Amino acid sequence: MVKPVPALVATLVLPALPSPAFGQDVVVLDDQGVGISALDRDLTVHLGGKLNLDALAVDGATGSSSDAQVRRARVNVRIDYKDIATVRVEREFAGSRGWRNLYAQVRPAKGVQLQAGQFNVPFSLEDMQSTNIIPFPERSLAAGLTSEFAVGAQAGYSAKRFTMRAGWFGNAMDTPTGRAPALGRGAVGRATVLAVDRARTKLHFGVGLERRSFGANDTIRYVADSGSTFGPRILRTPQLGNIDRRTGYNAEVAFFSRNLALQGQYIEQHIRQTTGRNRRLSGGYAQVSWVPTGQPYRYSRSAGILTGPDLGRKKTALELAARVSWLDAENASIDGGIARSVDVSAGLYLGRNFRLLVSGTQSRFRERIGGPVEHVYVAVTRAQIAF
Repeated sequence: MVKPVPALVATLVLPALPSPAFGQDVVVLDDQGVGISALDRDLTVHLGGKLNLDALAVDGATGSSSDAQVRRARVNVRIDYKDIATVRVEREFAGSRGWRNLYAQVRPAKGVQLQAGQFNVPFSLEDMQSTNIIPFPERSLAAGLTSEFAVGAQAGYSAKRFTMRAGWFGNAMDTPTGRAPALGRGAVGRATVLAVDRARTKLHFGVGLERRSFGANDTIRYVADSGSTFGPRILRTPQLGNIDRRTGYNAEVAFFSRNLALQGQYIEQHIRQTTGRNRRLSGGYAQVSWVPTGQPYRYSRSAGILTGPDLGRKKTALELAARVSWLDAENASIDGGIARSVDVSAGLYLGRNFRLLVSGTQSRFRERIGGPVEHVYVAVTRAQIAF
């Protein structure tokens, strides 16, 4: 049953309504949300957010069901001083409520970034991409091996054809948004390069590395869902304790030429326990997306990521996508199962702020070594509002 969030809906929808500028653009309501300027426009405050309304249908070995949920309901405030400093505060009011982005960033020189607080850990291309533009309702099964948000500090540098970010991170605030209940403490870094850099064609390579240590009472459990965070759970490892350290590796590639984009990653984790046992997990995905309405894909040089179709003056766009992903914890040291999913989706952008998304997922999984292979089908329809 959908839980109403009327105050948040009003906050997100009202900025989309036609409105004149006030006080010589001191306060502006437009398709980017609510903007307030001061100090001769050197200081700006932006109020925005996102609302994801999901309906899903499930068909599997245990029967069929349907449901509707508020997947995300977030409000964020961003304060910018010239191009020098940014403070961002973002709060989630649906699902696992709590803080998401909560950080301060300074840019003391061209291309240099210093950041502290809670934000996306610089490890995985998929985690660095906003949910506003990824062509599926959820990230791939391989995202179960990444931390997404965490508290820490990082330094970064970006140039025309490469980026580097590295920092020290701990757990997330409130309830962690990563798949593991404990994220550990340690160093994480990511570097990217544009091997091909033409006007409408780009080839991107990236690598990520993390090395984290854990406390005596910390435990990890990896899980994965089919098609939606509200979908059936298709992988769940036993609780892993007595962890000494965890080392993760990420390799990524992305290519786009005008309105066609391809993207893939391979992620591997090695867990060393205080008992001397070593445990290994791996995952990855490959996806293709196409915009038949012709809008080209964009690339962020500062973040080293694809950022979705460039709507430009043509505000309506159709995007079609397909993805294969997997998460493998099926080895004798864990016996946590293996899961594979195939996703297809169609997304209709109605301006910069609205998107209708329809997807279907077929998952094949085995809960334990030697166990039966099971199948489940999940269909998701999403109405998305974002500013």
